[in-house]
Amino acid sequence: MGAFTDAFQKIGTRISEGLADAASLDVVTFTGTIEADISPTSPPQTFEEVLAAASATTTAKVRLLASTQSKLDGDILAYYDTAITPEEASAHNELVELAQQNRQAIIEFVHQVVGLPDIEPDIEPDIEPGAG
Repeated sequence: MGAFTDAFQKIGTRISEGLADAASLDVVTFTGTIEADISPTSPPQTFEEVLAAASATTTAKVRLLASTQSKLDGDILAYYDTAITPEEASAHNELVELAQQNRQAIIEFVHQVVGLPDIEPDIEPDIEPGAG
């Protein structure tokens, strides 16, 4: 019984963490240069390996161009640097749109996995002719 309870609690915790993560969408766009000394004899193979290898020998000059936070309840907090170019703003906006599409796909996937019925909006009023 203890193992079942532990497993159930772990599942609950993971669902909770996933919902908290899905409740807020953050997109941050920087510009700049990052210079790192990486060994040419055993170059990293993944982005994570590049970051790990560069962490000790990195010089970075970055500037925050834009930051957008979108909450599930519809609240949006946005920052754009006053010197952002139209191309940079457009690139940031495209990333925000892509992130929103990704979040929607995840929500739909979870919706299907959990087996919730589809929710259709009630567009037509429930008023009979002659009533009212």
